[in-house]
Amino acid sequence: MISASFWYEGFLAFMRETPVPDGTHCIYMYVGELEGIYKPNIQREMVERTKEASALLLAKGFPQDRLKFETDANGTHDAFFFTQRFMNAMLWLFGH
Repeated sequence: MISASFWYEGFLAFMRETPVPDGTHCIYMYVGELEGIYKPNIQREMVERTKEASALLLAKGFPQDRLKFETDANGTHDAFFFTQRFMNAMLWLFGH
């Protein structure tokens, strides 16, 4: 999940009520720390909600060694940063 839309209204509540995927799956998550900073709406919460989604998966029992969460202090919501993370995601996901 590269810059996933956890900011959608009600999505985190849905995650709280839904069982986590079984431990045979791997999840890669990335969000740039500057994503949403210029948005005047709920998208301003991209970073915090993505962090909350990651923490929620772990708190509900998703295996920590099957979840990789990365951020970039300078990352914005654009293809430049997404393409940099894509190879990290593929290497990590298919290296398990």
